[in-house]
Amino acid sequence: MIPRLIASALCALILAPAAPASAQELGALPVPVVDVSAGYAFMRDTTMEENFPAGWYFAAGTNVNRWFGVTGEVTGAHKTFKEEPFFRLKANLYTFMGGPRVFVKRGRFMPFAQVLAGAAHTRSKLTMPGEGISGMRETETEFALQPGGGLGILLTRNVGVRTAVDYRRIMFFEDGEEDNSEVRVIAGVVFGWGAR
Repeated sequence: MIPRLIASALCALILAPAAPASAQELGALPVPVVDVSAGYAFMRDTTMEENFPAGWYFAAGTNVNRWFGVTGEVTGAHKTFKEEPFFRLKANLYTFMGGPRVFVKRGRFMPFAQVLAGAAHTRSKLTMPGEGISGMRETETEFALQPGGGLGILLTRNVGVRTAVDYRRIMFFEDGEEDNSEVRVIAGVVFGWGAR
């Protein structure tokens, strides 16, 4: 009940300022100079053939002009693998990436494409009661490349929504280790400032 009330309140807060605006005013909304975005991320690890349904992202960017920008992004994806009482493995993947973004503004719609590069950091914690292993930890950081694209929609001058799909490749440069491939879908809220 409470999550529904919170979701309803957020929708009302976002959509209420947009209600009085006419279609012409929405089309005239400027491209923001700076924007930040945060929301939910669902990841499919195609190498492991596993879904990571618990995820999030935070992004910040600046638009140099009305078609090109630069963005940075921090993400997290989490999953617990378990077969009680034999083992429990907590897996966490964090990425820290940045790169160029190109976009086209059509009214209040802003489709975009981007290529991000940076670090992918994995943390895992293994517990195996039968083997006397409790909380064995392992961490690893590798290079990652992530092309993708999506759609931003301006609801008001300062508030919008964004959805995107991307493909991430985590590259292991050690001999015999296979690169990791992931597909990710995000949906979130965008806050922008300034005008281009």
